[in-house]
Amino acid sequence: MAITLNELSYEQEVLKEKTKLINNEINIKTKKNEELESKISSLKKDAKGKYNEELDTMEKLYNVTSSSIVNYKEAIDKPYFGRVDFRERKKDCESFYIGKIGIMDSVEAEEVVVDWRAPIADLYYSGVIGDVSYEAPGGWIDGELKTKRKFIIENGEIKDAFDEGNELIIKGSNGDENLIDEFLKINLEESSSTKLKEVVATIQKEQNDIIRAPLNSALIIQGSAGSGKTTVALHRLAYLLYKYRKNLSGNDILVVAPNKMFLDYISNILPSLGVEKVKQYTMEQVALNILRMKTKYISKEEKLNVYINEGEDLLIQSSKFKGSIEFRDILDNYIKYLEKEEYENISDIKCEGFVLFKAAEIRKLYVEDMKNLSLNKRKEEIRKYFLKKKKNVLGQVFEKLDMFYDLKVKKIKRDFDDSEERRKMLTSIYNERDEKKSSLLNQYKSIIEENIKVYNVKNIYSVYKELFINEKIAEAIHVDKMSPKLLNYIKESFNTNDEKKVIDGDDIIAMAYLITKINGIDDKNKFRHIVIDEAQDYSPLAFSMIKEICTMESFTIVGDLAQGIYFFKGITDWNILKENIFENSEFIYLKQSYRSTVEIIDYANRIFERQKLNFEPSRAVLRHGKEVTHIDVETQKDMAIEIDNICNEVISSGKRIVAVICKSSDQCKKVHSYLRKNSNYSWTLVKDRMDDFEFDFMVIPSYMTKGLEFDCSIAIDEDSYDDSIFDNKLLYVVLTRALHFQYVINLKC
Repeated sequence: MAITLNELSYEQEVLKEKTKLINNEINIKTKKNEELESKISSLKKDAKGKYNEELDTMEKLYNVTSSSIVNYKEAIDKPYFGRVDFRERKKDCESFYIGKIGIMDSVEAEEVVVDWRAPIADLYYSGVIGDVSYEAPGGWIDGELKTKRKFIIENGEIKDAFDEGNELIIKGSNGDENLIDEFLKINLEESSSTKLKEVVATIQKEQNDIIRAPLNSALIIQGSAGSGKTTVALHRLAYLLYKYRKNLSGNDILVVAPNKMFLDYISNILPSLGVEKVKQYTMEQVALNILRMKTKYISKEEKLNVYINEGEDLLIQSSKFKGSIEFRDILDNYIKYLEKEEYENISDIKCEGFVLFKAAEIRKLYVEDMKNLSLNKRKEEIRKYFLKKKKNVLGQVFEKLDMFYDLKVKKIKRDFDDSEERRKMLTSIYNERDEKKSSLLNQYKSIIEENIKVYNVKNIYSVYKELFINEKIAEAIHVDKMSPKLLNYIKESFNTNDEKKVIDGDDIIAMAYLITKINGIDDKNKFRHIVIDEAQDYSPLAFSMIKEICTMESFTIVGDLAQGIYFFKGITDWNILKENIFENSEFIYLKQSYRSTVEIIDYANRIFERQKLNFEPSRAVLRHGKEVTHIDVETQKDMAIEIDNICNEVISSGKRIVAVICKSSDQCKKVHSYLRKNSNYSWTLVKDRMDDFEFDFMVIPSYMTKGLEFDCSIAIDEDSYDDSIFDNKLLYVVLTRALHFQYVINLKC
């Protein structure tokens, strides 16, 4: 026990008291909800289906109270995980208990438990015993941190507790002595899950700094395998929604993940943190939403599998080109080409012989004053601007009309004596003047709309295809500078895909980028903060596209260049983003790995070193386990027997999730067939585009394991990975998935 028996006894009494207060709050809120239910029922009868403001208020209050009851009930078994004792300057020392949710004692109006996202909780994650300060809404608070205590609470009982300063001293493999957080170590020993879990109790200082970073910037985080970068990014969302809750909601946030199965894997973490309504899509889904279309497309996983099995060079060259900054420049040139066509067609806007707006003024608005807007938005804004100027513009025209007809009237009065005929002539002139004014008033809107037509592209695929097949356009925007061989391949691919009624995923991204520049996107369809996971696998063009749907440059971008297996389209240097896309960005490096044992990390780092990257390999928390084990087998049946033996070992150790990882999907099918015939366990074959992750024993292709973790992973045929950069990255991914056990099986038959 890390704390004394007296301290433990005290903490047990505190837990009992806080549990009692929470139960009391549940009873109070339950009673309040019963009263609200009765009131709502009565108001609904009186309203008879019509809107009632009081009813609306009552229903909202009922939903808030109901949510609190659910949260408080969930908190009963483990109301908090930490405690800090802090003495603010010139004040008495206070104890604050930190939990996943904040809990108030409504009777005494005091906090029973402090929310982990509250300012004072920052001391639990980043504070060091002694003089400290933390940032509160009213400014910085200075004082002394006297105690930082961590609890392991299960089923309403304290199982263990640790104070900062009571860490274990363990000798590492290099002989150095290392301080180990025993609380963290115990949590890391837990079994894996089919869903990513929240880690509010074990957030480390470097992770906490990221979670609490300001909103208005692009954070680019290079995180080594197992550094918790995905978890940190999602916890950051929960923190931002808490801190900026008055003007930020779940609807304002988007999470972009590599595939639907990964989205399922992370699906529980946000709800468990009290975060709702956050949109979660793949990059292709984002693009299709922008395009407002549904279609079959060729995914990056399908392309990678083709490359692994067939080594199709032109497919890779095409994908690399279509995701590049160079291709983005070509698309921007295309926009300028379309802009020029519009520019050259601009002429004076006239009505009844009068120039309402000169071509020069319209062109200036179009290419100078509103150049930062999409082509369509420019037209919309110019049209709105001209319609708003109706009174002033027509006022000036009417003055000219009045002057013109006044001269006519004077001439008639000068040349003719007063008579019935002269009066008729004057009446005719006045009527003609008034008719022209009336005509100008009636025609003004239609004249403006007829001349400022909205450039709203409906068939973007046809527009996009033109830039490759239209020789005039290709020459104007420099597509013709591509190698003829690659250009012909792209053209042929278009025709082949047309016949199959499928679109290349790279073309979907490019079309989405184009449509944002042509049609634009309403702010109501944009997001205020975007998280991009496995960021190294997305092209510079994809980042350029997604930037268009963010109202401000607020991103959390996490990835690992060492795991960049989609080399034909992904990021190879984070500076590409900093220099070409995100002007206001900050780079952060997470090198500590919390996933795997020392033995597994040391083994995987041999592969990392082959990549010759310009940053350090990951460092494991000193949690030791079994050495990585190699097994050679002669037959399919022997392979199944060895895998079953491994599964037995995993289950007997209290763990449960085992992944057999093959290089390609074709190899997965073969191994799955072997296991189905010979294994005593039931195995799931993981395929591209699967949208759930609910199985304990799986056979999965290497490229589908990114971002996932398993209690045990079994790599099949390590020797099938050659010494190329691509294979080294792929093998590194494979060897960094396991929490506790790593095996390598080579089939010699």
